[in-house]
Amino acid sequence: MSKAEDKKRIVSAIVAAAKLYKENLVGKTFLYVFNDRYIEVEYLSSGFRHLTGVDTDLSAKDFYKKAVSGKLWCNQIYFSALHPYRLCEKKIAHIKDIVGLATSECFMLENVTTDTKSYQFATSDLSFILCMNRRESENGISKSSKFTVESLRDEDGFDRATDSFEVTHILSKQNDMPLYTDIVWIDRNHSIDTLPACVAGMVDISDE
Repeated sequence: MSKAEDKKRIVSAIVAAAKLYKENLVGKTFLYVFNDRYIEVEYLSSGFRHLTGVDTDLSAKDFYKKAVSGKLWCNQIYFSALHPYRLCEKKIAHIKDIVGLATSECFMLENVTTDTKSYQFATSDLSFILCMNRRESENGISKSSKFTVESLRDEDGFDRATDSFEVTHILSKQNDMPLYTDIVWIDRNHSIDTLPACVAGMVDISDE
């Protein structure tokens, strides 16, 4: 396969993944419950570009908008020493599965350390991980109690974490709603009634 064909294939995968990312993740907050604890996670449109592993002169906002609209062109992405083709190829193999990892059975990893950065949490499906931190201002102060996804890595991540837990519940809500109203996934050994007390006041699930 030629370099031009490689780029075309990668752009096609990015466009398809961006549409799924927008339809299923952007504009929502997800509640992940594990070990009788929880974290809240947002999948921001501005974070999508970094997950692809490609280099570009486009801003994160413009990259995402062009990908979602199908107007991302091959000449708008490239590869470099910092973002090599082989690494991008590995990430692209997983990028279409981001929605699946975000909304189905997974493990929560705590205190994940890579060669370049540390993350407080990451989710893993045993083939790749999504690494998360709280958003911070320039002085290092957290802007929000919620976590955002910052990186996709082609590994299971367990040997980089200090601890791991099975996720028991995943709930979601629209960002402008006060309570979690949608059940995304629940482990077969659990139910909505086994949610820990710490999230009881955060959930409003109808009986319908």
